[in-house]
Amino acid sequence: NRRASTVNDTVVKSSAGAIYDIDVCKVTNISQTLERLKDAGFWIYAADLNGEDIRNCDFSGKAGIIIGNEGKGVSKNLLKNSDKIITIPNFSDFDSLNASVAAAIIMYEIFR
Repeated sequence: NRRASTVNDTVVKSSAGAIYDIDVCKVTNISQTLERLKDAGFWIYAADLNGEDIRNCDFSGKAGIIIGNEGKGVSKNLLKNSDKIITIPNFSDFDSLNASVAAAIIMYEIFR
């Protein structure tokens, strides 16, 4: 609620229409939302530098993904409440990806 960006005209335009093919919702309490998703049968994956390689994960079933910001990452509370912490393998000297790039890579791996 305090740090989330809104789905506005800029978001719709930059998504090139993809926003109409995925469900997007804004929540006020992420921890409570995670619990509701878990109760609905979702497995919650949080992206972090110290997680399991996404290439070795079984992404069958319903999945919820938590992507942190480029500076601070996913909060410790959300990491603790996730079912699995995952990481994208790094093949260079930098240790972090842009949040949208990380989300795209993880979503590709889930759908693959």
